[in-house]
Amino acid sequence: MAKKKNSPALFEAISKTRQMQKPENMAVPKWMDQRGEAAESPDDNLRAEQQYAGPVFSTGAGRLDLSLDAKASLIAVLGLVVLLVAAFWLGRVTAPDSPGAAEAAGLPPVKTDVLDIAKKLPKSPAPKPAASTRVSGKHYLVIESLQGTSSTDLADAEKIRSFLATQGEQADIGKIKAGSKMVYVIWSLRPMDKPASAEAIAFAEKIERMGKQYLALYGKYKFQQRRSPSAKLEPYYVPHK
Repeated sequence: MAKKKNSPALFEAISKTRQMQKPENMAVPKWMDQRGEAAESPDDNLRAEQQYAGPVFSTGAGRLDLSLDAKASLIAVLGLVVLLVAAFWLGRVTAPDSPGAAEAAGLPPVKTDVLDIAKKLPKSPAPKPAASTRVSGKHYLVIESLQGTSSTDLADAEKIRSFLATQGEQADIGKIKAGSKMVYVIWSLRPMDKPASAEAIAFAEKIERMGKQYLALYGKYKFQQRRSPSAKLEPYYVPHK
């Protein structure tokens, strides 16, 4: 067949046809398009997670952030619960129930009296009462006679007896009849065989010296053993029957 003069060549027609068919204009079936599946394959996601090296602990704005996924958080919480239960159980097992149990376990004994401090504090010794026993037939000095038997007189008598005790002399409180009324007296508990003996006179002088000290301290009562300051010493000894 003869070729026309103005007809294009066969290769030129094929070239123009390829230029008109652009890639974006070509419809590709989904089953043939493997690019999306390859980009989102599980292996690629796993590699992306393994390549992440972000910080687990981070600080900022005055706080601490802990970056854990759900599985790691669950493991951390379970681990904390196990530690708390183990510590509680260990405490129950090792704690002694009584001082005897502590000794049996080889532990130091429990001191239950540590809190009882009041029993450990030193207590001031109670004043010992005067030995009021007097021997029949012996003579005892009347150290002081008071005004009567009122509560004030009794308080004065107790004060005198306490003062004598500080000086090493034991005394007792009694009552005698002076004229028409009863009065308190302070009896010495030092026995004498004879009121006129040198020992009895020396003791009466000692009591007078103590009376001067008592008068200087309290301004009342001086244990005088004579009728006047210039008179002769006449101690007032009374025999005990």
